Amino acid sequence: MPQRPFDGARATAHRTRRDLDDARAVLDDFAARRAPSPWRADRAAVARRLRDLVDRPDLVQQRRLNVCGPAAFLRAWARHDPAAFARFATTLYDTGRAAIGELAIAPGPLTDTDHAALADRHGRGIPEPADWMILGALRASENRLTTFRGRPEDALSAMTFPSELVRWLRATGLYADIVSELRAAGTPLPANDIWIATAAARHGAAVLTYDEHFRAIARVGVTILTPAAPR
Repeated sequence: MPQRPFDGARATAHRTRRDLDDARAVLDDFAARRAPSPWRADRAAVARRLRDLVDRPDLVQQRRLNVCGPAAFLRAWARHDPAAFARFATTLYDTGRAAIGELAIAPGPLTDTDHAALADRHGRGIPEPADWMILGALRASENRLTTFRGRPEDALSAMTFPSELVRWLRATGLYADIVSELRAAGTPLPANDIWIATAAARHGAAVLTYDEHFRAIARVGVTILTPAAPR
């Protein structure tokens, strides 16, 4: 089972003390404001939760919502660029819309939804207000034929396609880092594998795979699995 050693510090070197200080300053300013929000959520509670997510992006929690794609993306983005993540989340709370790069994010009917009532109905199946807001807005903004309402029973409307993940990653520059590295090496990979590698790199994780071509991505630790011999 060949394995390339993985340097976790290399994967997180971009996350500097200044990045975190900038993000915390954004959140301090947000918490001090008193303007009304289109969301039915308490500003102070949202600010506290966003501070937790900036400090530990792995805490982004979908609970029973079928939004694995947005959750994986937001964890990676908050780790890569905490200040941009904080500006996105606070602008979304203040105005009901925000942007990721050039992508406009609008939550559709979610701002009209009473989060507290959803939580009463579904218990711990519903994420905290801040998580619910950012995850739901990202998912809802992509939907054209279905409506995502931020409920555990949302299925088709909660699905995330690889092309959507690629679009989000490109908007933040995360995807471009991996693509540039591969082009320079003359080793292009399928889009799906690039976003898998991108998520792994930003989380400081390794990829377990049968696909040898993941070795071409220097910043990602890879364990190549050996298929069992037929009996």
